[in-house]
Formats: sequence, structure tokens, C-alpha cells
Amino acid sequence: MSLLLGMAISGGVVSVSGQSTKTGDDNSKGSVWLNNSILEEAPYVNAEKVENRGLINAATPDNVPFYFFNTKYFTNSGTINIRKDFEFSTFKTENQGVDFDPKKAKVFHNHSTGKIISISDEFSTGSVRINAERIINKGLISAENAGVLDLEGDDVN
Repeated sequence: MSLLLGMAISGGVVSVSGQSTKTGDDNSKGSVWLNNSILEEAPYVNAEKVENRGLINAATPDNVPFYFFNTKYFTNSGTINIRKDFEFSTFKTENQGVDFDPKKAKVFHNHSTGKIISISDEFSTGSVRINAERIINKGLISAENAGVLDLEGDDVN
């Protein structure tokens, strides 16, 4: 049992940040990360399933995309505003260092209320790259200012 943000926690919930929660242990297998709040910084997410129902405003340095670790299933019904680049694949953390060869994720689902927007200034471009076996997009995916939009999947809808 541990004390986190004034709450006693035993098992189940690993981290709580506003209304963002993660279930499971330090291993990502079987874990779920859920965001219901407004996040003004890029969150560190290491979970097999990720669901965004809130707002994520994140900035990334040049040539460094915003991404999740070990995520196979992604669902978005909220808004993700990325200053520069967003990449969705399964980035592993089992090996030390950076995963330069991420694997294809299982499912990427952007609901009709979902927005994923790469925001850039007039001097640069951003990108949104999605690599999953199944891609379902009913919402908005946008890369502003002549940005790169790259959707790779076996079943893209």
C-alpha cells in the first residue's frame, strides 16, 4: 500500500494525475491509461491500452514525436493538440534506450468527436504518423501548414 496524492492505494491504480489514471503494475502488459482531464504537458504513458477522452496539449522538440510506450490499442474521443509531431506505433521499452524500430500497433480508433492536430508555425511543418493493423477514423486528423499525414494499416477506414 502506498500514499499517492493524499489517497491510500493498494494494487490496481498505479498513477493518478488529475483525471488521468493507469491501471496495472509497472509492466505495461494488460494495463490501461485513461485521460478525462486537461493535460498541458506531454504525459509519459506506458500502457497496453490508451484512451483519451479529455484534452492533451503537448509540445515536442524538433524531430522528436509525441508517442506512447508499449501501446497496442488506442481510442480517442477527446482532443490531442501536438506542437510538431505525433506518432502512433508500438514503441517497446523492454530494451534499454530508444526503440528505433517500432512495431505496428493493433488498433487505432479516432471517434467522431476525436481530434488529433499537429500544430506548427509558418516556418516549420509537423506530422501525424499512424501505423496500426486496423485504423478507424471518424473524427479529425490534421497536420497543419503542409504537414505530413501518414496512415499505414492493413484495414484503414
